[in-house]
Amino acid sequence: MKSIELLKTQKFYQIDIALLEDLGYEVLLSHKILDSLLFWKYDILFSYFYKYSFFAALLAKCFWKKTYFTGGVDALDANYASTRNYRIQVLFFKLCYWVANSCIVVSQSDLKNITQILSSKKKLSYSEHAIDTKQFFSDAHKDKLFTTVVWMGGEGNVKRKGVDRALRIFAELKKIPAFSDYRFIIMGRKGEGTAFVQSIIDKYGLNDSVELTGEVSEERKISFLKHSEYYFQLSLYEGFGLAALELYVPIMF
Repeated sequence: MKSIELLKTQKFYQIDIALLEDLGYEVLLSHKILDSLLFWKYDILFSYFYKYSFFAALLAKCFWKKTYFTGGVDALDANYASTRNYRIQVLFFKLCYWVANSCIVVSQSDLKNITQILSSKKKLSYSEHAIDTKQFFSDAHKDKLFTTVVWMGGEGNVKRKGVDRALRIFAELKKIPAFSDYRFIIMGRKGEGTAFVQSIIDKYGLNDSVELTGEVSEERKISFLKHSEYYFQLSLYEGFGLAALELYVPIMF
């Protein structure tokens, strides 16, 4: 991750951070491995994802700090990852497991893949992603809207989230009278991938019916979701569409 500001603008792992703070911990955010050398500033290293975070955890372990890991492990799915990427992820996961006090697994699919490569499970725990569902319950009327959420930091992420396919499908739906006056709202921070999205919009002549909102507040995002009749989720390998954080981000407290 290039900037810690993404934790604020993209709301990455805000629930995790809030829980730690509610428990009385002071939470320091970092995306630099060498910050784990600042042993006097933290008692526990809480690392996301199981690759480069190993090096931060190893340094923390040298100072007798407790280390915890969490986050998705997509590359442990042999049906998705290439053989090379799968083997690299297996190696890094085992290294992370070796230095960890505990690994908090966040999905059933990850848990299944992990148990296939470990002989000991004593440092594993299972905790699904949590969300405050109350704010999403609504009897609001539905508008003629399709929505999706994507971070357009790069063309690759746009394709991985299936936005290009969603636009192609939307263009076909618009040819059907029942969908002719529907609109497609694409929420998410703009970046290098925005030009790619715009080129598809131009290709299919959708400028009058597709809106790129850029970043929106949590309240506006929820409002769009409540009032939308359909939600596009065509991601290649996710079961949800709001997470964009896929690089190492340790939390020290």
